[in-house]
Amino acid sequence: MRLKLIELHRQCGNRNKALDHIHKVLNLSGKRAVRELDTLKHLHKTVCELRPADLRSNQWMVDHFNRCKEPEKAAQWLVKWIQHLERDDCSEDVENAYQQLTGLSDKPEYQWGLAETLEKLGRAEEALRELRSMATISLRRKDFPPSMKALAYILQKSPYRAPLATRDRQS
Repeated sequence: MRLKLIELHRQCGNRNKALDHIHKVLNLSGKRAVRELDTLKHLHKTVCELRPADLRSNQWMVDHFNRCKEPEKAAQWLVKWIQHLERDDCSEDVENAYQQLTGLSDKPEYQWGLAETLEKLGRAEEALRELRSMATISLRRKDFPPSMKALAYILQKSPYRAPLATRDRQS
C-alpha cells in the first residue's frame, strides 16, 4: 500500500510526503522489512531523484553497484552525487564521495577533485600528497599533461627555497 502511496504522491508533486513514505518503508525491520532487491533499488533511486544529495540512498546505490561488480556504474553514480553535494556545499561529504571514487578509478580528474576538496577543507598537505600521487600515476602511464599540471601546481604552492649550494655559501 505504501509503495502505491509513494507513486501517487510523487505524481501529484508531493515530494515531502513521498519521501516520508519511502523512509518509513526503508526503516521497516524484521519480517516487514523490504528484501526484494528491485524494490529497494527503486526506492533508493526515487529518493535520489527527489533529494539528489541524500547520503543514505546515494551510498546505498554506490554500494549496490559495487556488490554487483559494476565499478563503472558506481563511479558514474558517485560523479553525479558529487555534483549535487558540491551545489549544496557539503565539503566533508564531497571528500568522502571523492575518496570512494578514487578507490574505484585513478582518473586524474577524480584525484584533482579530491585535492581541491581537501584544500577547501584546509588540509593543504593532504591535497598536495594527492596531487603527487596523481602525478606519479600519470607519469607511469606516460600521460604527461595531467602530471605536468599537478607538478606545476605543487611547485606554485611550495615555498621558495634556495638551492643547497647557495644556502651553504650564505652560512
